[in-house]
Amino acid sequence: MCPLNPIDTIDITVDDLAKSYSNGGQTEQIFKDLQLEIKKKSFVAILGPSGCGKSTLLRLLSQAETPDQGTVKLNDAHRNNRRAHIEQKPALLPWRTALQNAYIGGEIRIDQDKKFRENYAKNLKEAFQEFHLKGYENYYPSQLSGGMQQRVAVIRALQSEPAILFCDEPFSAIDFVTRLELDTVFKQKCRDLTCTTVFVTHNIDEAIFLADRIIVFNKERPCRIVADIPNPHWRNFTDAVKSRLTPEFNALFEKIWGYLQ
Repeated sequence: MCPLNPIDTIDITVDDLAKSYSNGGQTEQIFKDLQLEIKKKSFVAILGPSGCGKSTLLRLLSQAETPDQGTVKLNDAHRNNRRAHIEQKPALLPWRTALQNAYIGGEIRIDQDKKFRENYAKNLKEAFQEFHLKGYENYYPSQLSGGMQQRVAVIRALQSEPAILFCDEPFSAIDFVTRLELDTVFKQKCRDLTCTTVFVTHNIDEAIFLADRIIVFNKERPCRIVADIPNPHWRNFTDAVKSRLTPEFNALFEKIWGYLQ
């Protein structure tokens, strides 16, 4: 059993987690005896090669799937609400405009009050400008590029002001330049919200820039954590391009690359 820290400092606790799937008549064990704690208001990157089980872990953490063994415990304050998800695909409603899709984040807030509703429209306009979507508010998803649709999905999740945000490689299908821009804006928005963020990626650069803690998985079965790396330079990395030019960034890259090799 992993020791539990005081509940007010921990948002997610994983204890003795096990998960397997049936594959061609055979059972493939993804995780076994996995232990993990994620602190409140932290930004944790789950990093590893494709197919290692990152997305499976995220679904288990968000309680979209049930483990075969062990437990995933969320802070009681977030068990039923204040959670948001950003998937690899935007999953926008085709009959709603970009602005209307983004507004869903406010519609599902069961605890919203008058002040929240009054500020919502203003904040949405600012978000569309920050994510370079100004002028596209009344476009339908079919009229937007894939990258634009994903930005709407990101706005939708952030505007709900989640306490816990689960992200499954949300920028993986976006071109490199746009991805750098999104990383920069996204990180600042998460810092402003002070939400707990769990971000799945196979991109080392992205993990180093975004996260204050990087958890590295291998590709063996069952999958295991091979490194749990704090990122002391996280707050200093404010620009996704300029950060990559610093010796601190490159030192972390080499360290993580060594684990992945």
